[in-house]
Amino acid sequence: MPRLSNGLLRHAFTINPLLPPLLRTCRTLPSAHNELRWLRQHVDARLETKFGRKKDVPAPLRQRCIVNLVKKRARGVPLQYILGSQPFGDLDILCRKGVLIPRQATEEYTYRLSSILLSTPSLRTDPKQIRILDLCTGTGCIPLLLLSLLSPTLKTTVTGIDISPTALALARLNTTHNSPPLSSAHARFASGDVLASGAALLDEAHRARGDEGWYGDERFDVVTANPPYISRLGFNRDTERSVRNFEPRLALVPEEDRIGRIDKGRLEDIFYGRIVEKAEGVGARILVMEVAGTEQAGRVARIVRGRKGWGKIEIWRDFPDGVVGEEGEGRIGGDEGIEGRGVVGEKGELVEDIVFRGVGEGRSVVCWRAVGEPASESRGDI
Repeated sequence: MPRLSNGLLRHAFTINPLLPPLLRTCRTLPSAHNELRWLRQHVDARLETKFGRKKDVPAPLRQRCIVNLVKKRARGVPLQYILGSQPFGDLDILCRKGVLIPRQATEEYTYRLSSILLSTPSLRTDPKQIRILDLCTGTGCIPLLLLSLLSPTLKTTVTGIDISPTALALARLNTTHNSPPLSSAHARFASGDVLASGAALLDEAHRARGDEGWYGDERFDVVTANPPYISRLGFNRDTERSVRNFEPRLALVPEEDRIGRIDKGRLEDIFYGRIVEKAEGVGARILVMEVAGTEQAGRVARIVRGRKGWGKIEIWRDFPDGVVGEEGEGRIGGDEGIEGRGVVGEKGELVEDIVFRGVGEGRSVVCWRAVGEPASESRGDI
């Protein structure tokens, strides 16, 4: 990471003494400005709730609270943990320590997926309703945004699975926090180990409460998954300090002690074969899996190609519809184009003619069941 110039830090200090510590984390002056504004707004909202009126808030107390939050942010604490939430589509997703913070790229492909589901009745077993299963659900942001986007048109039910009790509690809280438009009657979250085979997807606690049947006998039209997909080296070398120090490693890096009982392969890829099996087992007609980048997207596409019953495969980039985002707001396309074809072979060879969509890094692998291919009748893979 390049060092900040003393001139930039001095300039920031002349604008506001609180900007330099934020600048060391944010890296750019516009970002530091934005974060300071959000921190002030957060403090003002909390103090006005406590004191009733803005004019009754003691100025020294307000300043002290702002300085304390700036110090936390300067230490690298993620802004979303400090503010307590992250906008995700039209939802306000609560964020807590121990649960991965939703990313913009995840929001982008969730929107694109919702458009496809609305415009493609063949992806639904029942034309008037749709059932969605989200694996490694975390905050529940993916299934809850899909529920929000689809439910005005279709009867929609979403189910999220996660191994973390902290994540499950937060996902349930996010359902009620965003109600309306969300309804807990159409969203449910359960504990389960995605790497487990058979009925062990749900842990013993849920089976003891009689919850096993709803999963074991149920079919889903759509499976989404944002599993741990970063290698240990990538975690230590490529992630930001705030990610390494404050976000849950369990949600980012597969546990090494589990690779011995999973098919051999790269540690960062071990979830994907299991996810594909589970998508087949529940009869999913479309499967969306988030990945770390283009290279991993190619490996995951080959995993799917190695199994029967899957037809079209696409790799969606960070901005799958071609909209670049904040600093390039409204710009369409780019050097890569909105649609292209990519080399996904391990050594650079063209393995399959896979469509790449959008701008940026490969961010999700999207797989459709082959036309006329029946859903798996085997429950053993689930």
